[in-house]
Amino acid sequence: MNQISQDIIEQVRQAANILDIISGVVNLKKRGQNYFGICPFHDEKTPSFSVAPAKEIYHCFGCHAGGNVFHFLMEYEKMTFVEAVQSLGSRYGIEVKFSGNIQNQEELQRLRDLHTSTSNFYRNLLSSTEGKQVVVYLKKRGLSEKIIKEFQLGFAPGEWDRLLKLSRENGVSGNILDKSGLFTKTEKGVFDRFRNRLMFPIHNSGGQVIAFGGRTMDSKDPAKYMNSPETVLYSKSRVFYGLDKTQKVIRQEKTAILVEGYMDFLQLYQGGIKNIIAVAGTAFTENHVYQMKKLAQKVLLMYDGDSAGKNAAVRAGYMLMKGGMEPFIVPVPDGLDPDDWIRQEGVENIKEKLNLGIPIINFHIHQSKGKNMSPAEKSNFLREVVKEVAGIQDRIFRNEMLRLVSDEMKVNERDLLIIAEKENKKEKKWKVKKHEKNKRKEFSSRNEKAQLELVKLLAGESLDVRQQVRNSVKIEYFTSPILKKLAQFFFSNYEDFNYSSVIQLFESKEEREVVAEILLSLYQTDEVDRTIQDCVNSLKVGSVKRSIDEARIRLREKEREGSDVSGILFEISELRKKLESLSIGSG
Repeated sequence: MNQISQDIIEQVRQAANILDIISGVVNLKKRGQNYFGICPFHDEKTPSFSVAPAKEIYHCFGCHAGGNVFHFLMEYEKMTFVEAVQSLGSRYGIEVKFSGNIQNQEELQRLRDLHTSTSNFYRNLLSSTEGKQVVVYLKKRGLSEKIIKEFQLGFAPGEWDRLLKLSRENGVSGNILDKSGLFTKTEKGVFDRFRNRLMFPIHNSGGQVIAFGGRTMDSKDPAKYMNSPETVLYSKSRVFYGLDKTQKVIRQEKTAILVEGYMDFLQLYQGGIKNIIAVAGTAFTENHVYQMKKLAQKVLLMYDGDSAGKNAAVRAGYMLMKGGMEPFIVPVPDGLDPDDWIRQEGVENIKEKLNLGIPIINFHIHQSKGKNMSPAEKSNFLREVVKEVAGIQDRIFRNEMLRLVSDEMKVNERDLLIIAEKENKKEKKWKVKKHEKNKRKEFSSRNEKAQLELVKLLAGESLDVRQQVRNSVKIEYFTSPILKKLAQFFFSNYEDFNYSSVIQLFESKEEREVVAEILLSLYQTDEVDRTIQDCVNSLKVGSVKRSIDEARIRLREKEREGSDVSGILFEISELRKKLESLSIGSG
């Protein structure tokens, strides 16, 4: 797994301005030292999402989301931690290099090397006598030699283990073979995953081969297309085919054309249409939406012209719309895919059709023949559409879409707004139930509340108060794992620490959210001495009570054994006296 040195992480974290990053997606208003806005992670009307620039952290008091700038990108953009560090490093001009576990780095490099050598193996076979039939096929499909070379198309031979034997001859270990996704393991042994197929290498955004798609050359093979499985190099929902070639143009034009197939992509690209990407052998997902949102504002969906393609286009369109993007559908003629359509009509005619993309709502109504439905069918259909539209977070955009549905279907806009409001209420009710179900119950006991108060004093801005707590409190007083970990940190980092880096100590999302809430809720009390004394007494009381409970358990065991219990009775008596004195002291 990729690792980044702590020094680089800290350098990026210090350079990143959390207020700049979050204000790019949340409208924040200053209130005191912090900034507040509508939470981007749950539906709310009253702002409960807070950003503390001085502490470099954020927290929502409604849904509990919280963390530092890395965690915001991880949650909002659906990034991994490594991707978040890389993204911020790129934004602030810091080179993010990988380090850490040498064995892991070597393994990743061997996997990359295997994919590169495999791509070369397939390409060489395509140029050989064995690949002649595939070259003929590609030329029939209208692909030029230039495109074939630029996208490194290849041919996987029909033998069961040709690539496997070659890889073993080249010294590739069994561990790398297993993790590459290029081979399948059965009861009969290990075999090449791709056989007798036209091969499409899939590259990451940096241009490295990380996976493959393969089209069968055997008309009897039921699996027309086969793709690499998920591996440490390849995540299907985060990768688009061809993006390494087209991302610059897409960013410039702020518009992306999305197709389903490799051949669709290559035909459009060959025709000079460069702001194009394809889903790499998988269904369109929310992760794809997040990835596209980084590149473009507008998306033209050009899916197959059959019913399955049209339905998939509608599903993808609504996902993009709910993700805050503007989706249009370019209707491909019935029974054709974009590849066929381009070859039939010519790329210049297709370029004209791209300017006539239909908004998702209009296309869905037309595709479903919504205007010709019976009253009952129309009612059900409208509820289906409104349910999708109700998921749009931007109220203005949502209402515009409802107005469009009203105009198209000739129904009262007010009725649609009522349905949308009901859908929103149902969603809110579900979220409330989910929130109540998952509601945290941390620090509810008197003992835990005392630990929490001491941690807040330790984390406060006053060095004198921090030292006062250190002089009065022992680490042994802390029994809550989270609070003990925080106390240990603040005990060892008396003068110099950063709140954002404190959160970095906690790996789980739930723990980070708890810590963010604690650090964002610090306050300065005027009665420090009294607060510390009360908390320490509470913790000592809790400790004595636990000792009494343990002694009572031992007492029962001794009584069952018929042993002498006078010593334990004396111990319990002394503990009760101590408890009484502590209770009086705290009163």
